[in-house]
Amino acid sequence: MLGLLISSILLKMCSSQCDAPWCYENAYMTVCHDEEECGLVSDKTTGSGCEWVQNPANGVAVRPGMFESYCDKCKNNDGVPLFLCSYELGFDEVGHSGSGSAYICAGDGDDQKQTCYVNCGAELCIRRTDSDTGKIFYKTARMVSSCPEHHPVNTKQCCAGTDGEPDWAHCTCLQRPTVDVSDDVYDDLGQSNGFIDVWYGACSDSDEYHATDDGSIKLVNQDNISGYYYGIHVHAYNPNIVVTTVKAKSANVDY
Repeated sequence: MLGLLISSILLKMCSSQCDAPWCYENAYMTVCHDEEECGLVSDKTTGSGCEWVQNPANGVAVRPGMFESYCDKCKNNDGVPLFLCSYELGFDEVGHSGSGSAYICAGDGDDQKQTCYVNCGAELCIRRTDSDTGKIFYKTARMVSSCPEHHPVNTKQCCAGTDGEPDWAHCTCLQRPTVDVSDDVYDDLGQSNGFIDVWYGACSDSDEYHATDDGSIKLVNQDNISGYYYGIHVHAYNPNIVVTTVKAKSANVDY
């Protein structure tokens, strides 16, 4: 009995921790939409290519190092990448602000590409809290790809940024833990880039809850003066139902 009690306590202690490389708090979520943009890499064990599965098409790409994913060194220049630009991470919502440098593999075409490896098909649980409502959404995703740190597309987009200036929105996966997700995952987590918690393994049935299942209606006034309002509907979506009255409340006025 004492042994069972100690085991139970240890299990609870371990389950409350969130340690890399198997769990990340305040990682960042971006969207890669589909198989073509998310890409497919190789399996760590077999070396064969990962498979994109439909229904649900819940594939995601992770930054190398997360969940023990990794990429081979650059092919040229003795594996040493070339400096491309410096950039600033222009916000510090969770203490992730700072600067960084983008590097690209030497050469042209395929010489600039890196071969990456993940546990193909491994399930990840992603949790996102909606900053407007405080609602928490969970989605089980499948690991099929990785975003190599010196990937020519990622690094060039980072350095090109906006109007020719490096832009943190395009540089996030070069510096911080980042999960690039398919449309299926993005929709179910509320269709917004932002900070997430992610850990190895599927979400529990009791936790799994999607923004696409939510019954709230997000409303915003024409001038966006008072921010977001929320109404609750009691019917599944029906294009034949016309809403004639919505009661909402902001911090300074009722509508």
